[in-house]
Amino acid sequence: PVSRDGSLYLTDKAGVISDSEEIRFAALQRELSPRLSVAIVNSTGKMSTAQYCETLWNNWRLGTSDLLLLMVTGEEDYYFGYDYSSIFAEVLDANFDLLMERYLEPDFAARDYESAIFAFSDGIQAVLSGAYFDNGTLNGDEYYGEYSYSTGISGFGLLIVILFVVLFIAVIAA
Repeated sequence: PVSRDGSLYLTDKAGVISDSEEIRFAALQRELSPRLSVAIVNSTGKMSTAQYCETLWNNWRLGTSDLLLLMVTGEEDYYFGYDYSSIFAEVLDANFDLLMERYLEPDFAARDYESAIFAFSDGIQAVLSGAYFDNGTLNGDEYYGEYSYSTGISGFGLLIVILFVVLFIAVIAA
């Protein structure tokens, strides 16, 4: 498996990410928690993608606050790894399909690897910030591409309704 590049966040042995985007990605990850490391290779040799990712995880000494995306361009495959005992694991597990289908797969399939790593990083942050529920809705709103609409009453609105009902009952009882 590949050695980790000096940026610690992006190792591109397939040569598909421009230098300026590598710098931008590393700068972005330094500001985030958890941090996503990305390895991009042409092939995993005789190893499966999962085995290769696990070997990278161990060789790079990643831990509970790390995430690892392996993209194998020559085999059109990828693998997302994280420590299943981390505080992020439950949320990532619940939103795994959403992350893959909405944030990684479209750009990866189009071989736009630069867009794929940024979109995937954005998706992880959205999921971990609580922007998504595990059913793919955006914080209780139905999601339709660039647009969403609310399907429920806000917490403040509910408080006003309860206050009104209590006052109404008090007036009636008096």
